[in-house]
Amino acid sequence: MLFDTSHILYIIISFVFIFSSIIGCYFIRREKIKNIIFKISVLLIVAIHYSPLYVDYFSTGTATVEPQMLLPIYPCNIAMWLLIIVAFYKNKSSKLFTYIADFTFYLSLFGGIIGVLFNEIYSGNPNLADWDVLNGLLGHSIMVFSSLMLLLTYVKIRVKNIIGVLIGLVFMYLEGWLIIGIYELCNLEPLNCMYLLHPPFQQYPWINTYLIGLTGISFVFLITTIYEQIFIKKEERWYNQIKKQRRIKDE
Repeated sequence: MLFDTSHILYIIISFVFIFSSIIGCYFIRREKIKNIIFKISVLLIVAIHYSPLYVDYFSTGTATVEPQMLLPIYPCNIAMWLLIIVAFYKNKSSKLFTYIADFTFYLSLFGGIIGVLFNEIYSGNPNLADWDVLNGLLGHSIMVFSSLMLLLTYVKIRVKNIIGVLIGLVFMYLEGWLIIGIYELCNLEPLNCMYLLHPPFQQYPWINTYLIGLTGISFVFLITTIYEQIFIKKEERWYNQIKKQRRIKDE
């Protein structure tokens, strides 16, 4: 059951550890050290993701490969691999990297938080002593940490982040339909990739993946607009930047 005593304790301990670690990393002056910490954190996510294979094998002599271990079925699978790409991407000054990093930040942050608070595996088996349960919570917790590390390294909160988020959402939906098509081509029952076939909450069928995406874009626009109003100089805010570009074109 979600939000029982052990779940609440895990949430509190993990979030305290995450934010205290981020505060500590904030005061690290050398960017190289921050990058190393970021790379280690994303590699840990991958290691934890595949760890049930080794735990099961060395415990029982057999191991079951879940579909999400072979293919990026769910948004957090996408976030995990995008974090790897961002961490080891060479040309970090390119526009493409900026778009990828922006989308990765929001997807991994929100996906990680949701994965900790509303973990489906824990909901069905509320036992932290079971590694199959604990590894999912740990992976999402480290994902939250990695996303916040992006703020200390490559991502700046701006309204223009929406461009990367929009491109990323389109890519995510296309990737989901591609995997569904591959399953059908192989005469296999298609999985609910990116929740494209069935809504994530059966009791609320109107909350589909496209509505969630649209809500996400709206939320990103809202929080980035508020951030710019508070922390960014007036002449550098998104609407004034648009006005500036128009004046340049008119001239």
